[in-house]
Amino acid sequence: MKIAKMSFVSFLIILVLLPSCMRVPTYHRHSLHNVNTKFDYRNAERGVILQAKQLTIPEIQYLFGLGSAKLSKTFAVLYISIHNLSNIAYTFSPDNFDIELATYDDVIKSVKKTSTASRLTGAALSGIIVSPIPFDFWLFCIASSHHLPSIVLAPFVVAGIIAIPLGITFLAQGIKSAVMNSRIKKDFKEKTFHQKVDINAGEKYEGLVFVKLSDYQPKFTITMHEKYTMQNNIVFNVNVHQNE
Repeated sequence: MKIAKMSFVSFLIILVLLPSCMRVPTYHRHSLHNVNTKFDYRNAERGVILQAKQLTIPEIQYLFGLGSAKLSKTFAVLYISIHNLSNIAYTFSPDNFDIELATYDDVIKSVKKTSTASRLTGAALSGIIVSPIPFDFWLFCIASSHHLPSIVLAPFVVAGIIAIPLGITFLAQGIKSAVMNSRIKKDFKEKTFHQKVDINAGEKYEGLVFVKLSDYQPKFTITMHEKYTMQNNIVFNVNVHQNE
């Protein structure tokens, strides 16, 4: 009877703990096209149209809900759009900015991600609690439950009732957390301009650049050059606050 009572209490504890263990924040991917309006800067040079804007805090929250708080306190986020309407291919590179851009690694480190390690650690600890107890012993406890004192069986029964479902839950949520973090990193990589891009005739490119607030200034230049030569540069003197 005492074991049954303790098992019932343990079951109630699990009901309380499981919801908190199972909460893994979700991450919803949003397209850049939903914030590509009201550019602060727009200019055309030799058939190449460049538009730029600094994203507002609500726009950053919309795009990166899970990690937007720290992101907006650390970086200025710039939206760059280039439409090549000329008949010449141009190259666009992070080195073409005269302000220092933050690297993709710096940006992704600042984003709040779900804790995969802690959940997998919880699963491992639950396994450590249960694994030293042989399966044969559990069968023995069940078969001898009417003969052994409750005080002998109770600790093992309670440990099993708590550790096994918690371990399974932590493991499942650890896997879900890893998948969620992978989605966050993939989304940032797709949206972030972090490597050289060739924009052929008629093509359009859009992407985000991140500048540490300590390095940020609203006026900067972007230089582009023809794809097959470092000459014939196009220079855009960008001012993302010119419409204020």
